[in-house]
Amino acid sequence: MRDAAQAAEQAAKGIADDLQATRALWERHSARFDDVDRALGDAFQRVTQGLADNLQRLNEFVRETDNQFSQAVAALGDAIEELHSARLTEWVR
Repeated sequence: MRDAAQAAEQAAKGIADDLQATRALWERHSARFDDVDRALGDAFQRVTQGLADNLQRLNEFVRETDNQFSQAVAALGDAIEELHSARLTEWVR
């Protein structure tokens, strides 16, 4: 009976040691994955901010291009009207 008690005690100590080693291993891996999660979150935040900045620049470019095209079309319209008036004047003579 005494041998069985010692064997059970040793088995319990072995299990406790294994659990402690497993806990330590899990904590190391958990900390490592926490760092990975944090790094991925930071990277995603930078990508998101970069995308927002680029969209803002694209919006400004489109707005400026639209403005320039609008001015060019207005100037072209004025030139066409002037040419049309000049041609009508030529026909009347």
